[in-house]
Amino acid sequence: MLRSEVLERILLGFGLQTQSGRGRPANISELLREAQEERPDCTDKELLDALFNLDPKNVKIDKFVNQGAGGQFVCFDRSVADWKGFFYTGYFNIETLSPGRRRFEVLSAQTEHEQLTNEPRTQDSDDGVGENGTFMLTLEKPTLEKIEALQNVMLASVTNGARDEQAYRQLRDELFRIPGLKEALPRFVRTCGDLSQFWHFVKHSDGLNSYANRREHIWNAFRPILSGVDDQAEIEREVFFTKGSDHDAYVHIRTILQAARSDLFLIDPYMDGSIYQILSTLTPTTMMVKVLTSKCPPDFGLERTKFMKQHPGFSVEVRTTRDFHDRFIILDGTKCYLLGASIKDAGNKGFTIVPLQEPRIILLIQEHAKQVWASATALLAVGNR
Repeated sequence: MLRSEVLERILLGFGLQTQSGRGRPANISELLREAQEERPDCTDKELLDALFNLDPKNVKIDKFVNQGAGGQFVCFDRSVADWKGFFYTGYFNIETLSPGRRRFEVLSAQTEHEQLTNEPRTQDSDDGVGENGTFMLTLEKPTLEKIEALQNVMLASVTNGARDEQAYRQLRDELFRIPGLKEALPRFVRTCGDLSQFWHFVKHSDGLNSYANRREHIWNAFRPILSGVDDQAEIEREVFFTKGSDHDAYVHIRTILQAARSDLFLIDPYMDGSIYQILSTLTPTTMMVKVLTSKCPPDFGLERTKFMKQHPGFSVEVRTTRDFHDRFIILDGTKCYLLGASIKDAGNKGFTIVPLQEPRIILLIQEHAKQVWASATALLAVGNR
């Protein structure tokens, strides 16, 4: 589990304990003590970053400000230069909203899984886990593909798909032979020698009575090892792709999109149907996708409708505008990537993908994107340009 996710879970849990309908009051010192109970090395700077990065859809943060003889409640404004002063001055209220409660439950389930499997992702452990709580195993792409294949075989076996016993045993045996990898795999992989045993585990586990819950459980179990290895680290660095590197660019962009947990905002003036192929590789059972473009094929809207019919957990909305030149990928309202080429043309010519780091810039891009989105033209199902 990523260190930032641990702090997000702590803050969301804090905000669930509301008082008087205005959220739970706190100051930065109290919050820091709360965080340090689980993360003793947590600093106030790290906590401030976690507060800043909380999704406004998940949590409401406000405070009462005196004004003369009276006063009023003021919401936290991420766009002001001195945003840290909001938290350093007096008390503020944190209220976790309904989407935040669901996010908290997902993060808590992941934490519980790690505890049950006795695989703590801590800074002091020596099992191939790094300082930020992610796996530091050096895994080659063929190994990662086998891990993903194993995950997909297990998903299919408990969601009305094919039960491929031979593939499961072969993949499991091959992965177990890789030094250090067996201990990093989910506990149910280590304890279930075949898919029949895995089905018995699923059938007698609380909360796994639906396909959606089973997918989420398996996905959460595999996420630490699939999200913390070299590919995930790669998308956090600036990367230059030379002319002709179409496949490398495609894989890199796909890896970025696969890091999304709940929503994607794609801003690209030139889109085509290849984006739906990438979206179909995403693991989450539900995903909100916004696409802001200026030119797309005539049947782009129709393909969107058919894609959502086949993938009912996805909600894809497309709008057109000419107000953007650069290309951006925004993940879950927190991470933002700048692309020097359109997704469909990535690798045709030399270009760069840059993960933006400055929170103020990310916020400005998101705010402008929201404004443009509000006035953009919705794409009809039959498609338009």
